[in-house]
Amino acid sequence: MIKYQKENRNSISKTEADQSIRSMVAYEESQGYGISITLTDLNQISRDHLGFEGRVVKNISIDDIKVELANGNPVIVGVAGKVLNNPNFQNDGPNYHMLVIIGYDQNGFIANDPGTRKGEDYRYTYDNLYDSIHDWNPSNILDGEKNYLVF
Repeated sequence: MIKYQKENRNSISKTEADQSIRSMVAYEESQGYGISITLTDLNQISRDHLGFEGRVVKNISIDDIKVELANGNPVIVGVAGKVLNNPNFQNDGPNYHMLVIIGYDQNGFIANDPGTRKGEDYRYTYDNLYDSIHDWNPSNILDGEKNYLVF
């Protein structure tokens, strides 16, 4: 099993995380971003507001994600939430949603999914998660590109 190790990174308290999220949302609103954004938008916001420079990789494969994870890079993806088949979502899941893939094993990907209280170390099959990956497309989420963001 390959899994991103939280111990390798600086951790922050829940209070600090909450404050950081609120600050980022306020920044997004002040800059005119909508509720749903592309991974390119998220990268721009991260660069301008937090000083983190990431890279968006387009037209990805399952193997591309595995390589990033094996190199110690958690992967952020935008997904069509209703395709995810997560029984913990309400109303069959959100139309668009982002989550962080943190690992994989022989059965599929391991994600930290903020869309549910049971989202930490949540497991998705390879096909289910890959099929749901679609960057934000306001016309039709299912037409969104298969991209990811890494820092």
